[in-house]
Amino acid sequence: ATEAIEWTAGNPMEQRKANIPARELAAFAGKVAKNGKVSIYLDDNRAGFAGFSDGERSIIIHTVEGDYVRWESLVMQDSAASAMVEAPQLAAALKRAAGQTERNHGVFLQFTPDSVTVQARRDGNVSYSETLPCALEVKDDGMAADGWTVSYNPAYLGSMLAGVDGLAILSWATPNKPVHVRSADDSARYLALVMPCKVG
Repeated sequence: ATEAIEWTAGNPMEQRKANIPARELAAFAGKVAKNGKVSIYLDDNRAGFAGFSDGERSIIIHTVEGDYVRWESLVMQDSAASAMVEAPQLAAALKRAAGQTERNHGVFLQFTPDSVTVQARRDGNVSYSETLPCALEVKDDGMAADGWTVSYNPAYLGSMLAGVDGLAILSWATPNKPVHVRSADDSARYLALVMPCKVG
């Protein structure tokens, strides 16, 4: 997932990159003052440290060496199909289905022109099914106009939907390629990619 957040640079002429361990940064973010400002410090000699402070608490974290995965190459410019669905509702349905599926198995999403059905399966049988309203738009003849079924890890897809407050747009080049998750709000700068599960 990627999201652009507005900030004020200390040196607008300099661009810096740093890979920060997510667990440590998330723990700090959960304790900072609500709606307050966070200052970010990167060491000048690039020795591998980053600092964060909200004025009351501070933390220094070792950065991760190496370049981050070049995810930009996975972002498609034009989708072949898209579906609009309420993100909180779909995330909740995925969580319920996850409790009814086999361990380490994906859940199935069956898209039709006006709905998405979330299914969990055990021993080849449907153990949970829930249908939500969904608006499907097919732009390419290579995608079935009447819909398709694809499987995702419910925890992965659910966590990506958590980045959207209201309506989410799911879009595909093909069902076996990564699904793109965006907010229907054009002002939101959030994007997530989730790979489908292989179904044997």
